[in-house]
Amino acid sequence: MPELADVEVVRQRLEKALGGATILAAQSNDRRVLRPQAPTSLARALVGRTVREVGRRGKWLRLVLDDGARVFSHLGMTGWWVERERDDPKQKAERARIDFARDGARTSSVRYVDSRRFGRLITAKDDIPEWNALGPDPLVDGIDVKKLAAALARSRRAVKDVVMDQSILAGIGNILATEAMWHARIHPRSRADKLSGGDVRKLARGLKTALRRELKARAGATGPDEWRDVFSVYGRAGEPVQGMARRSHAQSSADERRRSARRVRFEWEVRREDYPSLWFAKFPPPNPSPEGRGALIPSTSGRGWRSAPGEGWLLVNGRS
Repeated sequence: MPELADVEVVRQRLEKALGGATILAAQSNDRRVLRPQAPTSLARALVGRTVREVGRRGKWLRLVLDDGARVFSHLGMTGWWVERERDDPKQKAERARIDFARDGARTSSVRYVDSRRFGRLITAKDDIPEWNALGPDPLVDGIDVKKLAAALARSRRAVKDVVMDQSILAGIGNILATEAMWHARIHPRSRADKLSGGDVRKLARGLKTALRRELKARAGATGPDEWRDVFSVYGRAGEPVQGMARRSHAQSSADERRRSARRVRFEWEVRREDYPSLWFAKFPPPNPSPEGRGALIPSTSGRGWRSAPGEGWLLVNGRS
């Protein structure tokens, strides 16, 4: 699902294309994307108007027109906006298009493509409740450590759940939260109200680091297929944890290595019904894990589990 960095890339490209442009035509016949509005709503709101602002808060995009009306776009899971020539054929999975003119002559088109159709397009005379309910945007507003600490202190939920709450930090999703927790070395299931001031500062730095790396990776790419994988832990099932194995060997005495061979130490786990799990274990581990399965990682065939080789830290489960 697109998160803050993804949607910011889309905003930048829409601003370059639509900022100051006059809308010549707008069309969508996809009732699911326009729900609950009629297919004619897009054309009624846009045609003849000039785009004054292309904004973003969290995962929502907002076009502000010269008459004060707004068009809101949420990318859902697979949505994306692409610029094309006005005469170009319909794109695969195209759900909406906006044709426009710039500088009184050049005409072009932006197309909304969405294979799974979980995205939204909403026209309104003012800001919609979904936009107003969003909390501070880490990129637009920055991260206020004091306010973040206060929000965490009010909650008994897992810290990762709180960070993903869009009313607290708009735009943070599962990937950014997972990466931030790793950079901050904070257990994602830690109770939010138990974090120290130092923990909150590390968390804020971790969020900034994860966001900065993702934005840098997306610079210059034309779409998700061209983005370089910059994740430290997300989606890296079965891979050595970056930097951990080396430090484990360097900092462990012979006695400690022998002791570690007699136990499993789960240092990291994220359990959430709708999101991936990440487990980091120290190997080799002859004793059973808390799950009763011993230290196991997915087999190379993708079926079942196998014992993990060697000592060190390994990401044993991290599905993207």
